Parts: sequence; structure tokens; C-alpha cells
Amino acid sequence: MKYARFDIDARMPQAATDSEFHQMLQTLLADRFHMTWHTEMRPTDVSILTAGARGPDLHQASGHCLAAGAVAPPSADHGVCGIVRIVTMSSNGIEIAGSSVTMANLADFFKMMGIHPVLDESGSSARYDFDITLAVPPPVEGESPDQHQFAELKETESQLRKQLGIELDMTRTVKRPMPVLVVDHIEPATAN
Repeated sequence: MKYARFDIDARMPQAATDSEFHQMLQTLLADRFHMTWHTEMRPTDVSILTAGARGPDLHQASGHCLAAGAVAPPSADHGVCGIVRIVTMSSNGIEIAGSSVTMANLADFFKMMGIHPVLDESGSSARYDFDITLAVPPPVEGESPDQHQFAELKETESQLRKQLGIELDMTRTVKRPMPVLVVDHIEPATAN
């Protein structure tokens, strides 16, 4: 079963929170795959998010955001409170914004972008609003894909420092104890 692949077609309510999503996913895996698991703390490579030397250069939260599950009027440009979102994406860059977000929310966003785990060690629990564009450097002739990804990460770090006053070295990791999911048992999926 190590290399078995399955198509899973599941739906959840639009207003589901992250914790509700994770609970529904756990229920699906337990019901369909008879999966059992536990978590344990293990040393893990993580990037660290901290406030810069002058502290975070973010706007205090205005409160103009939507509660989870709320429907925005068509003319509104409000994000969901506590969520960092991609506003636009193009070959030139990516615009990201957050409404009433913490530094931990920002760390979670970068973790979801698939770089590797990002841990907030800023010590700040304040809520902020921000809207920035992170430019993407063009490829350089003869540059390998790994070299270009490294250049993109370094440019993102520089722009986060300049625009938001935060430090995030995504090209260097440190070991921190993090919860890791350990699968104890799994079976082939049962039919619907």
C-alpha cells in the first residue's frame, strides 16, 4: 500500500474553518481507510519568522474584515479576519494581503506556500493589516531551476524586510521540535 494512489472527491461547507476542515479530513481517513495515527514531537528543519530590528512595520488592524463564513458584498474588498490571501499573481510578482492577521498567521501562510515549515518567533500577538507585492526576479541565462528558486527566496526575504519590517530567512533552517503525524495503521479504502 506504500505506493497506492486514490482519487478522493469530498466536499465541505464553504464556511468551514481550518479546524473544522482538519476534523472532517481526519474523519474521512478514519472512515474510509481505517487509518489510525498519533502525533509526536520531533526535531524538524524550520525557517524562523521574527520582527526586524525596528519591529514589524505593519499597520495596526482596522477591523475592516469579514468573520469566517461571512459573505462579502460584491463591491467589498475585505479579506477574512486572520487570513493571509493571494490577491493577484502574475509572472512579474505576487500581491498578498492580510486583514487582522498575526505574525503566526503570516508564518502559516508561508508554510502553506510549500517552502517548508515556518515558525513565528516574533513574540508579537498583535493583529495587523497589510497589502504588499513581492516581485519575482526574471530568470538569468544559464541559471538552474534551483539557483532561480534560491534567487526568488532571497528577493522575497529582502522585500519582506523592506516592506513589512520582518525577517524570514527561507534559505536557512534551524532544528525545532514540531508535531509530526505518525501513521500507525492504514488499509485499502472502503467503497462508498
